[in-house]
Amino acid sequence: MATQLESGDPEALARLEGDERFAEVIFQNYRRAMDALDPAVIPALGQLTFAYRNQRPDGFFKSLGQVLQDLAGGEFKALRQIMSAISTTATRRGGAQTIEVTPWKNADGRQELHLADPEDRQAALACVAPDDALRVLDLIERHGLAPGFQDYGADLAFANRLELAVETCERVLTIIGREDLDLAPAGANSGAGPVSLDARGGPGR
Repeated sequence: MATQLESGDPEALARLEGDERFAEVIFQNYRRAMDALDPAVIPALGQLTFAYRNQRPDGFFKSLGQVLQDLAGGEFKALRQIMSAISTTATRRGGAQTIEVTPWKNADGRQELHLADPEDRQAALACVAPDDALRVLDLIERHGLAPGFQDYGADLAFANRLELAVETCERVLTIIGREDLDLAPAGANSGAGPVSLDARGGPGR
């Protein structure tokens, strides 16, 4: 169903006319839409704009807007898949508050994402890593949707995890929509180990 704004409802538009908060939201996301690398993200930027029609931009608005602006090629699809996988993992793990995402390379060279509740890492789930997953995780971390990659040095069992709040992921999904991946228990002998930080892809930091 179209929103009042999407359908051009004059009363809804009149209520927002002259609203400084909404003017700021419109201005910021208009610039992002003009600078977006992938036209596929423009509807999501529009949805983000509408979600902030009654409030000033905050950290979430700015972080997600920057991520969307910088996505290119098939990376928007990868973002939807990663966020959906986090949401599904949290549900299957009894409502976990945070989920750790570890880029993982198997012994045969296949790349996976391992997803786990930090309180029960032995019950991790795994999926085939979407194309461009490493760069998307880099953008999520760089623009502040997650606190940062955790690098535990020589202890490869705990290397290079990105921890994301499930609440944040659910908010992102209300803006961008879901695209689910097949998830299965992560195998005990699934491969060589986590992908190192310098293999994440994307521009240098």
